[in-house]
Amino acid sequence: MRIRRLELTNFRTFGHAVFEDIPDTVLLVSPNGRGKSSVLEAIAGAKDLVVPYHTDNYEFRETWQQKNVPVWPSHLPAPVKIGERRAELRIEVEATGTDCDYLRAANITQTVGKAHFVIEDGRRITSQQADDTIKRLCHFHSLADGVGFIDYIRPIRFYMRRDIGNFSSEMADSHFRQSLGDFHRQVTDQQKYSGFKSFVVSSQLNDFSHLQTTGEQIDSLDVFRKVFDHFFSPKKFVGYRSSGAIGQGQIVVESAFGSHDTDALSDGEKEVLHILAYLFRLRRLSNVVLWDTPELHLNAALESRLFDAIRRVAPNNQYWIATHSLEFINAAPLDSVFVLRQDGNSAVVERASGEERKARVRIYREMGAQVGLQLVSAVVVFVEGKEANSDKRILDRLIASSAPGVNFVAGGSCESILSAGTRANDLLDQACANGDFFVIVDRDYRTDDEIKELDRKYKGRLFVWNVHEIENIFFQPDILFQTLTFLDHLSKDATPATLEAELKQVATDLTDWIAADWVAWEFDKAFQPPSRRIGGDDPKGSLQKYTTALKNKVAEATETKNVEDRFEKKRAEVEKLIQDGTWLARLPGKQLLRKFLERYPTLRPDDYMRAAASMVRERDVQIAEFARLREALLKLPGATAK
Repeated sequence: MRIRRLELTNFRTFGHAVFEDIPDTVLLVSPNGRGKSSVLEAIAGAKDLVVPYHTDNYEFRETWQQKNVPVWPSHLPAPVKIGERRAELRIEVEATGTDCDYLRAANITQTVGKAHFVIEDGRRITSQQADDTIKRLCHFHSLADGVGFIDYIRPIRFYMRRDIGNFSSEMADSHFRQSLGDFHRQVTDQQKYSGFKSFVVSSQLNDFSHLQTTGEQIDSLDVFRKVFDHFFSPKKFVGYRSSGAIGQGQIVVESAFGSHDTDALSDGEKEVLHILAYLFRLRRLSNVVLWDTPELHLNAALESRLFDAIRRVAPNNQYWIATHSLEFINAAPLDSVFVLRQDGNSAVVERASGEERKARVRIYREMGAQVGLQLVSAVVVFVEGKEANSDKRILDRLIASSAPGVNFVAGGSCESILSAGTRANDLLDQACANGDFFVIVDRDYRTDDEIKELDRKYKGRLFVWNVHEIENIFFQPDILFQTLTFLDHLSKDATPATLEAELKQVATDLTDWIAADWVAWEFDKAFQPPSRRIGGDDPKGSLQKYTTALKNKVAEATETKNVEDRFEKKRAEVEKLIQDGTWLARLPGKQLLRKFLERYPTLRPDDYMRAAASMVRERDVQIAEFARLREALLKLPGATAK
């Protein structure tokens, strides 16, 4: 069975959302509160309305307008969108594999089943339609019927200690039916996984019986065993083992610390063991599995392996998975990702495989953000500069709390993208137009006119510091004085004024270095290499022509007189900045700070920056540049989303 179409109208966070062209794995990704769990609950509630597993009649009913009407399952949140009176839900399922054989045996020729529900006044079902095909497919079936199930793995999961019990009763259809019937109740899924040990014992008994009858040795748990061993290497799944002639049998795992029962595993190991074993038990069916937060209990390394594991252990299933896990998202194909985004007062669905999204994914990857981070963030803010990771840590500390919808990312190559007229430039234009993109760049040696042009080109999605780089903010004399006092590194006679004088002398001493660095920066920004197109008829000759043209360009740009003239001009500009008092903001902060701190041998620039950020936060020092950045971020859609 597969869900082929799902349409929600005024349902929870959605004004109108359509899921179609649905692959075998659906990853629902978004920031919190966009409706990932709502999609799973919509399917779970619709399935129960079509036909419940655990009883023959739908149990959630009440009297409304003098009629006895069904209501939305009481343990699921009210489905009608806030501010609306009426919601609609349409769902289409298709029989696959042995489901089709079952329908044919029941004289049902239509393999696609449809249902439609109208919900009013919060929970009341005022109209419901479901054809025979969807009713048949959603009914409880014996495992021997070969018909897939719709099942819901809730976000609250707890695994109790269990002894090996009566595996005949625990493997019975009645026990399985009860475990399926609890899938939307406000209880933990203990019942669903209670038969794990009995399933292992039953499987191994069947294998032994087969060996006794035919002489052929088989291992019906082989795939499950290999998946578990890969996950938790060097641990190995053994299976049933008796602790002695009259001892209690156990389901055993071997580890570096010795063999032990599966009850002694960690929460993360139990998570994988029980859920994958549950999926494995039903692996020959074509099920629809709704799974909320599969990363529960898992570390990042295990999250990255989980997608491959579920496809190996139960390949016939269609999975609908709500996740925040970056590792899980990054392991999945892009076609599986459905992004839920806010559009006004509604959540909307966007396919990650669309051409516009693919373009953004490529450019974001080039700039250092994982695909998963892009998709779960309301706004991705790239932090660029020579030491972007350090800048990111400062912004996380001082800015992130006031813009909770923002994720700062240390960028990889924004500077080259901004200066290149290439395909990457076009992709960045698309990303800027999207609204979930923002980038913070150093001013460096840019002029005011260059900054205005950048802002125009990137549609307000670019923030340029008014200072050379972030270090310039933190060696303003007052902040420098408070930080060094905080670190107990100042003499009694020091004042903000004396520190400023010392800094000015440092800038004067570095005049030649700054002038040379400025010239090199302009060369780097302006230099455009010749076309490197290599002709197919004479590739070596094309390479030689390209090399000659490249040498000529470099020689022309770096001709001695040209370099000397540029250097003298920049030297004069540096001296002018020092004289007119703008040097604190406009000259390279990293180099000035590094040179200034040489008088404090035990204090490195990184240590100073961390201490300065702590001091600013603890004393609530108001900094104009941070206020300007905060204001720019809060104008972005989603930046204040909780």
